[in-house]
Amino acid sequence: MIIVLLGAPGVGKGTQAKLLADRYHLKILSTGEILRRAIKEKTSLGIKVEAIIDQGDLVSDDIVCSLVEDELKMNNKNFSGFILDGFPRTIAQAKKLDLICVKNNLTQPYIISLNLPENEILKRLSARIYCSNCDQSYNFVTNPTKVKGTCDKCLGQNFYIRNDDKIEVIKLRLDAYLHQTKPLIHYYKKRKNYYSIEAKQSITVIHDKIASFIDQSIE
Repeated sequence: MIIVLLGAPGVGKGTQAKLLADRYHLKILSTGEILRRAIKEKTSLGIKVEAIIDQGDLVSDDIVCSLVEDELKMNNKNFSGFILDGFPRTIAQAKKLDLICVKNNLTQPYIISLNLPENEILKRLSARIYCSNCDQSYNFVTNPTKVKGTCDKCLGQNFYIRNDDKIEVIKLRLDAYLHQTKPLIHYYKKRKNYYSIEAKQSITVIHDKIASFIDQSIE
């Protein structure tokens, strides 16, 4: 099974990816996490990518597609498939994914589109913070810490805001999404495995509706 999560930054793709991964025993393939790890480790690719992300631009198709194909080709018996979080982001990447699936005898992916108004996206992303100790993410609006100022996971009390979650960069990211990624909806929406859902609902409601769609398709 392969699930593709579509949507602008801040719609909750990461949260739904974790829930779906647990439910269907899937491995989350997040290009964002792979790239951020490269940045943190100061690899040559990481240094190059950091400058691109800080400007609010998207990483080139060549870099992203090669990362994804390498992951999908791995024979990992511990999982039943993959969730693609943050890929594809362009029509070119979507076409490449179709080719990868055919080439490696993989099933065609479920396409889940999460939709949210721009003002809500700005409010959510500007409220996002990360624990400086364990990197656990939180959001003052949708997912605050249980105890104010204390990480639920490691009890750390120092937090930071990612550069790409600052207002000026968020607006650039949204602009890039509208021009490069939103056309994917038109590319996928006529497929039987395409499902669109409003992301302003609760996390549980969104997850249950997505799972219901997938389960009905399997049946």
